[in-house]
Amino acid sequence: MPGLADVVSPAIVRTSVLLVGDSLSMPRNVSERERVPLADTYPALLRRCLSDQGYDFARLGGRARTLPELVRELENEKEQYEPDYIVIHAGIVDCAPRVFSRWQRKVVRRLGMFRGPLLRFTHRHRRAIIRALPRRVYTSACTYRTAVRSATRIASEIGSGIVFIGIAPSRYETEHRSPGLEENIRVYDDILREECKASNAVFIDAFAVFSDIEQCILSDGIHISSEAHRRLAASLQDVLRKKSVP
Repeated sequence: MPGLADVVSPAIVRTSVLLVGDSLSMPRNVSERERVPLADTYPALLRRCLSDQGYDFARLGGRARTLPELVRELENEKEQYEPDYIVIHAGIVDCAPRVFSRWQRKVVRRLGMFRGPLLRFTHRHRRAIIRALPRRVYTSACTYRTAVRSATRIASEIGSGIVFIGIAPSRYETEHRSPGLEENIRVYDDILREECKASNAVFIDAFAVFSDIEQCILSDGIHISSEAHRRLAASLQDVLRKKSVP
């Protein structure tokens, strides 16, 4: 007669993955033509493909988050999650050229009747304003590098593997409205690549994954399409299944 060990399947060892990111990992519903439903996002695709293989996924972050903000959230929540792997997807909010700094945007929100005309003027003349002003971003390149290093330090402290997703390329129309965006993306993406190499973290090259820009990048030049989410989910699956993340 077979014993219990012969008839009961061994329990699957669960692997926890914490996805840390801004709105690029979230659904998008601005227009029907460019709609990205929740089911098409790469976090949802990863859950669907890997949950029955022993992977559990949690998410940290939200819309318009910079990398330093996400790293602070990670620092505060790390003991709650204690993931086996951390996947970080951020950078475009940090490096995109801005008309207003963060504190200036707070002031503008309090301008009452003057807020609307000011925003319409800056929207209409955005290209000229950005070209005329000193380069303004939410996160300096130096601060961005420090945030990457802080994230790798946190992962090391809690014994997690860490994966960084590079910053996606933009479209010509967005570069036209925001001069310097493509250059900033390259600079910040190079910082991320360098720090991943120095810390032996995994770097997923978004320029390679999203090589077909027209198919992968939405018309706002920032967010990614359902096709791009599928490609990114496939790349992450390859990395996580190998379980070779440092």
